[in-house]
Amino acid sequence: MIVGIAIDLLIEFLKTNELQEWMERCLFGALDEGDRYQEFEVEMEQFEVAMRALGMKAGDDETEDEAVPTPIPQAG
Repeated sequence: MIVGIAIDLLIEFLKTNELQEWMERCLFGALDEGDRYQEFEVEMEQFEVAMRALGMKAGDDETEDEAVPTPIPQAG
């Protein structure tokens, strides 16, 4: 039984997911240039698919406020 659980965990760990596939096919991915996304629009569509597979939606921020940088006080 323990061996079966260990094998199942190993398979789950080694299995690729949509985000990994997207990362391999994006502009800086590990695949050959011919296997990468050829158009930016397709790349972004597939990114949305990968994010939805992870349970996220585009623009799924909890806050609508934009971050405002805090000025660093200078000694003087």
